[in-house]
Amino acid sequence: MPRPAPLLQPKNSPPGAHSQTELASQQATRWRVLAQQGQFEQAYRAVDTNNLATASDEPGDLLLLADIARLSHHPAESVAPLEKLLREHRSDPRAALCAFTLGRVLLDDLGKPREAATAFR
Repeated sequence: MPRPAPLLQPKNSPPGAHSQTELASQQATRWRVLAQQGQFEQAYRAVDTNNLATASDEPGDLLLLADIARLSHHPAESVAPLEKLLREHRSDPRAALCAFTLGRVLLDDLGKPREAATAFR
């Protein structure tokens, strides 16, 4: 009796092959799950850390990506997703929290008081 194919494997691909879209989707799900479980170091390793701001366009994800960077001891990398949320989702109810978080990162973690003052405004 033949073995059933894995559920995520496309029909026309060789065994063990996955499309780039499937792999990206699995990776995105993985970092979200790890972060929601409070495993920020593992989530940081699971997300594309070359540019955290491109991992998602959703405001909740951007805040989560910033938390992943901050809470895994990479505060400088939390700036891009926070700035993206403020730039692209200014009317989102979480924008004020985002601005405050950005200000704290800039002031406390990165020693940039002028930029922090702008974020707090």
